[in-house]
Amino acid sequence: MKLLIKNLFVVIVAATFIAACGSKSLKQASLIPKDASAVFILDQKAMKEKLKSGNFQMDSVINNLITSIDSSKGKKLIKDWENSGINNEEKLVGFMTQSGGLKNQSMGVNFIVSLNDATKFEAFLKAQETFKTNTVAKGKLFTSMKIFDEGLISWTNEIAMFSFYHNNNSMPNFDIMDSTLKMPEPAAKVDLMAIVEKYYSLKDADKMSSVKQFNEMLNKKADAYMFSSSASIGNTLSMLPFQVPKLEELLKDNYTAAYVNFENGKIVMNATTFLNDRLTSLLKQYGNGSVKLSMLENFPAKNVNAAMLMSFKPEMIGGILKELQLETLIDAGLSSQKLNFNLQDIYKCMKGDLAVAIGDFEIKSNPADPNAEANKPSMKILFNAEVGDKISLNKILDQAVKMQFLINTTGVYTVNPAMAAGSPVYLRIDDKNIIVASDESTYTQYAAKTTKASFSKDFTNDLSGKYCAMYVNVNSFLTAFMSATNNDETAKKIMDKALATFDDGVVTCENIKDGKVSGTGYLKMKNEKENSLVSLANFTKYCVEEGVKMTKENKNKVEVTDLNLEHLKQENFKEPLPPTPPAKY
Repeated sequence: MKLLIKNLFVVIVAATFIAACGSKSLKQASLIPKDASAVFILDQKAMKEKLKSGNFQMDSVINNLITSIDSSKGKKLIKDWENSGINNEEKLVGFMTQSGGLKNQSMGVNFIVSLNDATKFEAFLKAQETFKTNTVAKGKLFTSMKIFDEGLISWTNEIAMFSFYHNNNSMPNFDIMDSTLKMPEPAAKVDLMAIVEKYYSLKDADKMSSVKQFNEMLNKKADAYMFSSSASIGNTLSMLPFQVPKLEELLKDNYTAAYVNFENGKIVMNATTFLNDRLTSLLKQYGNGSVKLSMLENFPAKNVNAAMLMSFKPEMIGGILKELQLETLIDAGLSSQKLNFNLQDIYKCMKGDLAVAIGDFEIKSNPADPNAEANKPSMKILFNAEVGDKISLNKILDQAVKMQFLINTTGVYTVNPAMAAGSPVYLRIDDKNIIVASDESTYTQYAAKTTKASFSKDFTNDLSGKYCAMYVNVNSFLTAFMSATNNDETAKKIMDKALATFDDGVVTCENIKDGKVSGTGYLKMKNEKENSLVSLANFTKYCVEEGVKMTKENKNKVEVTDLNLEHLKQENFKEPLPPTPPAKY
């Protein structure tokens, strides 16, 4: 497995950063099945141009990384790759597939590159020490070579595909009847050749290139593309013993297309989810929401590390469950437990406006005792949900009072003191809000409204009409974790570099419109004038260099230790000196 990971990593890194693209066509798409769970495409030519703008040479990083694993083999791989027959003017494409149910799950990862010389590519594979004894099989559709236990390389005159598949059974099950832990049966062996043959013989209607949204995505210019489909979810659910009516209809033909661009000072992603007509019609019945920043404006933290706002119509949950013909079934289950509320009460009790915040996150390090209480993180947490139907909420809360989980004090529900011992959170529910806080003091300060929380303007500027918004101050978390590096000098250096590289990130999502849901996100860098890909690459390079340096130092320490042990061994096992003869008088 260690060999598999090492060689797979080398192949992926080399393919990602050495292969470049320039062609507008995407012939690799003919091998991607329509039900692939995810597809990614890298425009290496555009990315290389941006790296050049920062005078960054990725080849040196790859060389250092590979040679740190094995110097002689690494240098040979770099030299061989340069003459491997791979076309450096095409896109790098990858896709993932998932199938199976609870008992047997299969996951596949595939990488596709273009070739300008298949003979050189085959020679490249045979020249590798790991593959030199592997058999090359000539088939009707492609030539192939089995690699490792679950891998196959296949190629034609135009493309080469690296395929890795793994079958995995379910987790161990605990049998309540006889109180035993039962291990799953061994996973079925993957017939990888049959899977790959299927990709090479796909009908046009079964190819990803037949999906309109996929083709439209490629018409937009981006440094990287990601495309996902709900089809694989439907495939997995179809294997379950209990089938949900109309689930396949709601999951069919839902796609998400995302574009990633490396701009100066930030990595930007724009994504659009395309919903099928049935799901669109269903969701449109419940209108749109708009997040409320006011729910967090009095969050009592000096530094806000992360926040999330959401606004939706809870009745939508009931609508989906009714569409799936599950509402009656769930209500029957609640009734069987003799509960005094039904499913409608659950989704009616909340208005649909939610807010979560984390602040003042820190880790106080104690190098003398890594397990000490001071090394554990501390933070302020607040969750606030506005109450919808008070009568429905009271039905649920009164049931919790009967079970002695909560107490009701003049209409205010809190955790029963008998149950609250050792509880890490504070809960308070009245006729307006459901609030969970990290402690009572945090809630008291929040309710007093004496503090104004400080948020990034990039987060607060454009929240109108958004149904979801998230903010993460990456730099603040890095600062906190910096204190936990203790005496690890390499970790400290890498954390310092991370602090000088990453700033914060924001994600916002629009309401549904014309059957589409759009979202935008970015990760901001500290250097706003430098292209974000260069910043990211420089950080990666620094980590590689420090990792190589640490590996060499550790190796030297081991060699010195071994030398000292050998010396001690020789000293301890020397032949004893002959006894001194008695003195003569």
